[in-house]
Amino acid sequence: LSRVVSVALSTQLDTHDQTWANDHSARLYAGFDALARLLTDLRDSEAPGGGSMLAKTSIIAFSEFGRTPRLNERAGRDHHLGNCALVAGGGLRAGQLIGASSDNAMGPELINLQTGQPDETGVSLMPEHVLATVLASGGVDPTELRVDPVPALIG
Repeated sequence: LSRVVSVALSTQLDTHDQTWANDHSARLYAGFDALARLLTDLRDSEAPGGGSMLAKTSIIAFSEFGRTPRLNERAGRDHHLGNCALVAGGGLRAGQLIGASSDNAMGPELINLQTGQPDETGVSLMPEHVLATVLASGGVDPTELRVDPVPALIG
């Protein structure tokens, strides 16, 4: 067993030209398919002491950047402020969609951490919020990250 494992499930995703339209979705699908198989295997595998391995595991899946909503002059997409992450495992509430993007250029909206919903008095959801949430869901105090977890994801 390991405390931390890092895996690249898809590669060659940083394209900015017309290959984006031809290759990007197939490469993403391969990564998502591998992730789905991992989640299914963990869910269906019994952990020592009972319960599923997924209930004893925390998973964070993300990309280091998002993509612009509009094509660039080379028929590709460039880096963008908006992004997403998937979190799964023990202590995390399943089936939640947290955050939103604006109608104008799909920029990230401020959110209320308690509800996970857009709130003009909320905060910008950052990677450290996601990490704080996963730590808190496992009973680890995330105070040193200097951000709050997202209670809407802890269950």
